[in-house]
Amino acid sequence: MRKVIMVLLFLVPLALMAQKGNFKLEGKIGDLDSPAKAYLVYKSVTGIRIDSMPIKKGQFNFKGSVSDPTAGVIYINHKGWGRKDPGNERFTIYLEQGDIQITTSDQLSNAIVTGSKLNDEFRKHLLVLKPFEDRRDALVTAFNSLPPEKKKDEAVRLEFKKLSDQIETERYQEYYTFIKTHADSYLALDMLEVYGRKYPDHTILIPLFNALSNEVRSTEHGKTFADFLQKGITSADYAEKLRSAADVIKDKTALAFTQNDPDGNPIHLSDFRGKYLLLDFWASWCGPCRRENPNVVKAYAVYHPKGLEILGVSLDNDKWAWMKAIRDDNLTWKQVSDLKGWNNAVGQLYGIHAVPSNLLIDPDGNIIAKDLRGVALERKLAEVLN
Repeated sequence: MRKVIMVLLFLVPLALMAQKGNFKLEGKIGDLDSPAKAYLVYKSVTGIRIDSMPIKKGQFNFKGSVSDPTAGVIYINHKGWGRKDPGNERFTIYLEQGDIQITTSDQLSNAIVTGSKLNDEFRKHLLVLKPFEDRRDALVTAFNSLPPEKKKDEAVRLEFKKLSDQIETERYQEYYTFIKTHADSYLALDMLEVYGRKYPDHTILIPLFNALSNEVRSTEHGKTFADFLQKGITSADYAEKLRSAADVIKDKTALAFTQNDPDGNPIHLSDFRGKYLLLDFWASWCGPCRRENPNVVKAYAVYHPKGLEILGVSLDNDKWAWMKAIRDDNLTWKQVSDLKGWNNAVGQLYGIHAVPSNLLIDPDGNIIAKDLRGVALERKLAEVLN
């Protein structure tokens, strides 16, 4: 979790806007008293700012000005030995215009932040990420507990790397989900930058950025990120990716393919000609996919009798995990996969870089909609099939 916190802090650019927002941060940490000190580190309009404040009867406060919401770190040193003492407690907090309160009866890690919607979103997002941090820690512990000869075994090391990569992929899917569902949140912009450093593909980043609200995109951070995107697409590689991804939707023609189902039987896209088909890209390891599956199951129950077919394309590489997820989630429609994970041939053919994702194809083989989920999926199906 500490890695996530520090990455978020230093990804936030310098605020350059003329109009500033004043913030007041009031803290209460039990009965902590002198010589304890609190430190606040954040990026101000002039660069990195470090403020300090003695703690008296558990209380401390800071005041300052920011242009955009800005991630900062609070350090608490119980003995007054300074901000760089390795024994310090630390806590990431977003600074924005208004009054913010942080309160705890004991440790800073248990603190509650009030007076800030942005901090509410941030704390909730950290809770979503915590299971992945726990799984990664457990994986490291499991590897460290192996006998020395096992640690040197290449097959064992590859298996642990596979599990670690899977955890990372699932974790970044949560960043993607947050960005897609919080278009009016400044935090989504920070999440997008974190996500973009892991997946620096402008065919993914540009649509995500453009879907953010005007208010978020017009901040200095938004303008800086827009400039980064604009410079990135000047490269031939990115330009080609953009053209390829656009061609899939622009021509509105579903591209033919054949892939095997779990029993090894070939399934052809042409098998579904003459019906409405939802081409559903997902994976057993994808948390957002599994949470969306009940909505797809419900839609299939209502609209299959009216002519809807679904073909699931899994970006799995573990056949048994794939089959178990099909069974557990009650996915009764046809499923295919080449078990190559993100290198799935159908996924690459359609430029799929994140899941869940889907394409709605009409009886003539034309793509008429993309990435329909929840209520949006039900509405579109009702439009074309009722």
